[in-house]
Amino acid sequence: MSAPGLYESLGRLRRGSLFEVVAVLVWFLALIPFLFLLAIVLSVVFAVIGLFYMYGGFSGLRPYVGSAGLGRVGVILMVIPFINFVGIILTGIAIYSVGSKFDSGTTKIGGILTAIVVTAFIGFILTYVGLGEIMGKVGQQQQPPPAPPS
Repeated sequence: MSAPGLYESLGRLRRGSLFEVVAVLVWFLALIPFLFLLAIVLSVVFAVIGLFYMYGGFSGLRPYVGSAGLGRVGVILMVIPFINFVGIILTGIAIYSVGSKFDSGTTKIGGILTAIVVTAFIGFILTYVGLGEIMGKVGQQQQPPPAPPS
C-alpha cells in the first residue's frame, strides 16, 4: 500500500470516529418526546455509517499497524447485541495501537478511553483529534521537497 493509501485509511478511521460521536449526540435528542423515533433512527444510521468507515480505515491500516485486524473484529462485534461492549474494547485497543505506531499521545488516550466502554464517547472525540494530528504528519511526509531556486 502506498503512502496515499495510508493517509486515506487514517481519514476513514477519523471519519468513522466523527460519525460515532454524532450518533451519540443525535441519540440524546431522543430525550425530547416528539423527536424520540427520529432521533433513534438517525442515531443508528450515523453509527452504522461510522462503523463502515472505521472498518475500511482499519482494513487499510493492516500493513502499518499490527493490531488493525483487531479493530476490524471489534467493529464487527459492535453491531452484535449483548457482546457489542467487547467490540468497543477491541476497537479501543486497536486505536491505541494506531496512536502508538504514529507516536500520538492524543490518539493513545482516545483508544484507552474508547476501551473503557462508559467513556467511549470521549475516547472517540480524542481519537478524532489525534488522527487529525497523525494525518498532518503523514501528509507532510508525502509532499515532495521544494525545488531549489533557479
